[in-house]
Formats: sequence, structure tokens, C-alpha cells
Amino acid sequence: MANKTTTMRLRAVHLRNPMEMAGIQHGRDITRPWIGPLLEPTDPILKSRGGGSFDIYKPILTDAQVKSVMAQRLSAVTSHEWEVVPGEDSRAGRRAADWLREELSAIRFDRLTEKMLWGLFYGYSVAEQMFRRDGALWGWEDIRVRDRVRFRFDEECGLRLLTTQNMLTGEEMPAEKFWVFSTGADHDDEPYGLGLAHWLYWPVWFKRNGLK
Repeated sequence: MANKTTTMRLRAVHLRNPMEMAGIQHGRDITRPWIGPLLEPTDPILKSRGGGSFDIYKPILTDAQVKSVMAQRLSAVTSHEWEVVPGEDSRAGRRAADWLREELSAIRFDRLTEKMLWGLFYGYSVAEQMFRRDGALWGWEDIRVRDRVRFRFDEECGLRLLTTQNMLTGEEMPAEKFWVFSTGADHDDEPYGLGLAHWLYWPVWFKRNGLK
């Protein structure tokens, strides 16, 4: 039986505008009221009952079942062994893997992972990398997980640090210095994510108030 040969003809497509067209800059996001240069979380519970503050979600953790399950899930991740595998089977590859393994061990990577994983509950986590010179290389002095409420995102989803001197626009933080993790949102226009706390708020509230 003869093999069939299929010929694909590619047609050139002229892109009129290869740049981003549906961004959220300059108040173009119809789901958010433009009230300033910084984005606010779109979580309706935060907006309607928490005044935008994540403090409304902290009492959820006093529920014994929620606290226990969160502790189990965090432990399930950090209890696993992790490894650094050389990118290539060469002396240089093995040396690089050994160096990175030592760096991660020195900064207590499991402790860091546990704190960052609280982003699953709140929606996002922010960590700052503290670098140090290690001969010809740059290593980590530490990686510190910061309090998420101290940060906002601008219209480019860039990280901003709120300070007492600048609460309106915040201070721009360099992307290469910070590790930002967000989860739970169903689109890329929500840098704050949508944490498990959003879905737990009402069940825990009803439970405490004797409603079923």
C-alpha cells in the first residue's frame, strides 16, 4: 500500500497589530472601577464585607477543620524529598547542580515553601530575594516571605510596595528581586489570584452561626 503524502500550504497572515490589544491599562478593564493607579482585588467578598482587607479571612483559620486540613496539605508538600538534577551529564552540569543544592539547603527551602504556599489560601504570596556574592557567582543570603497586604499591583501587573510615605502609587519593586506567586483566578487580568479563603468564607460563617 502506497504511503500518502500530504502537502501543507502555509498562507502568509498579515498581523495588523502584533502588540497587546486587550490589556487592562488606562482604565480599559470594564470589570474594575478606575479609582487610582493601583489595581484592587476583584474578590467580591473582600470588597463587600472586608473593605478590601485580607483580615476578613484570618478568622477562618480558627475553624479547627480548616486549620487541620491546611496544615496537612502544607505538610504533604514539604515532607516530600526534593532534588536538584544536573541539566546535562557533564562535570559542569554536576557542579552547577551541587552548588544550587547547597544554596537551597542553606536558605531552608522547606520553610520557604511552606510560607509561600499560604498563597493558596489568600490568593497570592510575595517573597523578596536577598542576594550575596559567592566568588564569581551570585547566591542567596535569604529569601524572605513578606506580608502580602503591604503590596499592590499596578496596571501592568507590576509589584508595588505601599509605604507610609507613598500609599497612593506605592514604590515600584524590581521584578528580578521578588518572587510572586498567585493562584485561583480564571484569567490573567487578576494578579491577586483567588484563594481558598474566598470559597471557605461562607461555609465557615454559616457553620458558626448555626445555619445549614
